Amino acid sequence: MSASEMLKLKCLHCHEPIEAAREILGTVIDCVHCGHPTELRERAAEGAARSAIESGFLRICREIWSDGELTSEEVWLMAEWLNDNPDDCAVWPGTVVFPLLQNAFSDGVVTEGEMRSLAVTLAGIERESSRRAQGIAVKPPAVLSKSTYIVRKQDIAEVALPELSYKTRIRSSDGNSEYEVDLGEYKCECRDWLSKRSSNQPRTLGRCCKHVVAALMESEDIIKFGPVFRAVLDDCDDRGRGTDPNDQWFTVQVKGARGLISLGMGDWSNVFVEENDSWARYSYHRQEKRWSYGEAPENESGFASAIGNLAAR
Repeated sequence: MSASEMLKLKCLHCHEPIEAAREILGTVIDCVHCGHPTELRERAAEGAARSAIESGFLRICREIWSDGELTSEEVWLMAEWLNDNPDDCAVWPGTVVFPLLQNAFSDGVVTEGEMRSLAVTLAGIERESSRRAQGIAVKPPAVLSKSTYIVRKQDIAEVALPELSYKTRIRSSDGNSEYEVDLGEYKCECRDWLSKRSSNQPRTLGRCCKHVVAALMESEDIIKFGPVFRAVLDDCDDRGRGTDPNDQWFTVQVKGARGLISLGMGDWSNVFVEENDSWARYSYHRQEKRWSYGEAPENESGFASAIGNLAAR
């Protein structure tokens, strides 16, 4: 009997190397490094899986929810997509969105309550798709904490990315060009980086165009990033874009929970939070002091307090 072929794989959560026999590809194990469940995939299979995840109606839902808001035009867009692609009604997330759309259009008028239900559903789809992309089983959402909590100044720090020594060339999305990326300076040759990011402070997330993100994802040095930092990179990579070049990013500690908060030119802040052995993305309106469609993290008052402190600076 021949010996099993051993493969060098990576944990989908912490990206540490894992050695496994070829015949157990596709199974889920607990990573020996970080302890999180991870599916054993070859790199090519991992890319194919991500492509499948971002196809069809799920891609439409994530693009609509990328700004944390839902408009009537976007409701019509979802309805038109499902009318043109009826097979998507029978698979997730069409199975949860289609009944809501069907009910909303039954009387020809989409009410405020129906818009809210659709928005909450899109927020849930965003969170579950992120967990599925990480190969992590979905757990029940944490109970929201309504207690007040004031974040101390020492619990907030501006993000400074680690110093890396890695250069590579990343192919453009259309496949017609290649750009040199230098992670020593988080620098790229693309037009987006040169026109919008080159003047940003060194080692900040605002310098990360989609090619810098892609270089980070393929680099062995990604293990130097904490889970919540990798959450931002995973989110950008899933969407095929970089961070907002106008945003500043801050790390926050709230009762032991770590989060990343963005502060930009608009009224909304993105909040990435470690949650249920994974991470989740939320949006907070700084002027109206509300979470997008009521979807808030555990210890919500602490993260809201941190955002308020940062906005007042």
